Amino acid sequence: MSEADDLYRLAQLALRDQTGDALRLLVATVPLIRSEIVRAWFAGEVARVVSGGQWQAADLAVGYLGDLVAFTDTPDLDTALDGELLTADQPGASFGFGRMWWLMDNGADELEARENAADAVASRSTADLLDAERIGLDEGARVAERKPRWRSVPSANPCEWCAGVAAQGAVFPDAESVPFHNGDQCSPAAEF
Repeated sequence: MSEADDLYRLAQLALRDQTGDALRLLVATVPLIRSEIVRAWFAGEVARVVSGGQWQAADLAVGYLGDLVAFTDTPDLDTALDGELLTADQPGASFGFGRMWWLMDNGADELEARENAADAVASRSTADLLDAERIGLDEGARVAERKPRWRSVPSANPCEWCAGVAAQGAVFPDAESVPFHNGDQCSPAAEF
């Protein structure tokens, strides 16, 4: 693995961690008022944090490929991410609010409900950012007019499944096809 791979992976991991931390803070501070106004506010804030993270993940991915190969065109993340960014009207944006209330309705105390909902929201955001990262990688490959093969680079402490995928040396035809799961901290890497 090259230094560029390492730096890229560390940047993506930091982005996922920071996005998760911001979402945990939102769940910790959402007013304990069950109303449509509070739910809509929460959904809007979650969408802003996650869609900003998605955009940054895609942009980091394009930059990573730009460091590896020359682009023959300008990346178009607006088009590549069209319809992919989380919006306030999507169920995922208000998921944490609903989960917090569901847990409290089923006997959890407020602190437990907030912590559980915060972890769940942060975990879901990881999948959203991984999807955007893969879109950015594919967009970078498109404007480089190169057809890389993709491999999975495991995180520092991968689960058994991720370690197995990486150990097999499996390569994939595009970044979208590199397997991952919720809570995954592994990254796709290009091979030209």
